[in-house]
Amino acid sequence: MRMVRRWHFAVCVALLSTYVLTPVANAQVAQAKVNPAEGNLQVITPPAVPAAQATVNSATDQWTVTGELFNPESGFYTNVAQKTIGPNNPSCPQCAPDLDFQYPKSDSAPLSGTPANLYGRVSWHTLEPVQGQYSFSTIDHVLAPCTSSQQTTPCLSRGMTFGFRVMALNPQANLDTNVTTGEDGYPVYSDSPSYLLKDSAGKAHGWLLPRDPSDVTQGHYFIPDWNDAFVIQRMTALLNALGHRYGEDPRIGSIDIGLYGSWGEWHTGGLPDTTDYKFGRIPYASTDTGFNINQAAYLANNGVAGAYQAGSAASKTAIIQAHVHAFPRKQLVMLTDDAGSLCTAMRIDTGDFPIGLRRDSLGSYTGWASGFPVTSTCTAPDGTDLVAERWKRAPFITEPFGNGSSPTFPCQTFETDPATGQLAILEEVPQFHIASIKNASYCTGTWAALTQTEQSAVWTAGLTAGYRYAPVKITVSTARTDGARRVLSLQTQWSNTGVTPTYTHWRVEFRLRSASHASTALWSRPSDFLVSRVDLRKVLPGSPYTIDDTFRIAGDTAPGAYELDVRVVDARHYLAPMQLALKDADSDGFYRLGVVQLSRRALPEASASVTNASQ
Repeated sequence: MRMVRRWHFAVCVALLSTYVLTPVANAQVAQAKVNPAEGNLQVITPPAVPAAQATVNSATDQWTVTGELFNPESGFYTNVAQKTIGPNNPSCPQCAPDLDFQYPKSDSAPLSGTPANLYGRVSWHTLEPVQGQYSFSTIDHVLAPCTSSQQTTPCLSRGMTFGFRVMALNPQANLDTNVTTGEDGYPVYSDSPSYLLKDSAGKAHGWLLPRDPSDVTQGHYFIPDWNDAFVIQRMTALLNALGHRYGEDPRIGSIDIGLYGSWGEWHTGGLPDTTDYKFGRIPYASTDTGFNINQAAYLANNGVAGAYQAGSAASKTAIIQAHVHAFPRKQLVMLTDDAGSLCTAMRIDTGDFPIGLRRDSLGSYTGWASGFPVTSTCTAPDGTDLVAERWKRAPFITEPFGNGSSPTFPCQTFETDPATGQLAILEEVPQFHIASIKNASYCTGTWAALTQTEQSAVWTAGLTAGYRYAPVKITVSTARTDGARRVLSLQTQWSNTGVTPTYTHWRVEFRLRSASHASTALWSRPSDFLVSRVDLRKVLPGSPYTIDDTFRIAGDTAPGAYELDVRVVDARHYLAPMQLALKDADSDGFYRLGVVQLSRRALPEASASVTNASQ
């Protein structure tokens, strides 16, 4: 239960001639509800935008979406993926060898605007093709500014960010793996640099496992030896190079703590096998008929008996710490499959950027419930569950579960909770306070192939995720100080009808403009705007949060009608202004709250009750 503080504030005014704000009816501006009955205080209720919703025309199957907001780490994000390359990969006529990105996705929901976040995964070998020589062209290509609103290649509009994960293993040979040739003449599929297959001393730093033990001509997967000190050292060097280039770049968004496991997801149980995947199999068990191939490969590479091994706790911690060291001022998110490693990440003190969560199986009831600890054994000294409570301080980012549909890999994005009969994706977003969802990977391959029920679930999940802020009530008053300066007091009640707070440091600015000359601001320079003390990161969903601000204004301010506006801007001056759940937005990000009148009147003493919810 959140603690609630209550206090009273008094607005004391001398009985001298004083400017006081009184309501002015103006149907063309804001159409704010004004209640003049509360003494001489003016109370403004800004016109709000109703909750976001998607409705379908059953005759045309076309969706209409209203009230959608596009903000950082909130709602849908856009995904890009590396193109297929290599002579042994399936034919891809449209794929160039420059490691361009495929964009957009055919199974994406048709959004009415552009999400503020773009995300993609990059193979280690594309970033370090030669040991110690780095190439960042793949990421830089995505960071290129957009030149047209109709551009179909990846680019970043002003204010957008690109988040990424680095992969060392992608056990799907028909995707973005680096294809080389092994000593047996058959292809080797690897997301790790080729120098790990055999270094200058002739030593291998991983395993060559067969794609199909019954047909060695199909080639091998290369799996890094997660416990090899050389592998850890090269991962650390790569992350340091990335941090040096992008650690202070405002265009870079959240970064996954990746590299370990299949797709960098911090598990190794998802390697292809005939029961779950359609891309072949890699045997592990000693009873498997292909195990002798594994053992032979291991003996050849390392000279000791045994087969493929998972990473030790020490190796996994080293990979996590390497990410933290490389990106001290970026939002990191940790994959949730490895409970021990997740707890390790949750306990690291990263200052102003607590490590968040990421899971790539939204919509799976069985897979989600068994793999993600709703309540965990990872606790703080005071007993707080560090995983379950992390959403209050850092984002939980997801993507739908399943990106293909076949008899061996059925569509699993829309599993049903047997206890409630509801689609799991609709339960998980509010239950786990999901911040952002990938707008793709809905199993079927195309948006049109989803049923209307499934499409509705996608819309509901995306429109529910994240935050939704608005000032819902502003109480305005003025007074005169002993020094004859005017004091403008704003008591603002903020509402967050989303499921998460924002995790960005925003600056809330108010301004006054002449109502008769809307382009004329009382303060025209950004340095003159009235900056609120509110920290929106503390405005959690479901609890009204009231903040009191007092501003000094010039004593010679002329009486008349003034428009009160508000906007929320990035303290780093890169992101676009936050979209609020309000009507009447201007092109500069300000929202019109209402019109007030500055007139000469004496204001008697007044008081009001204030309720503020604390973290």
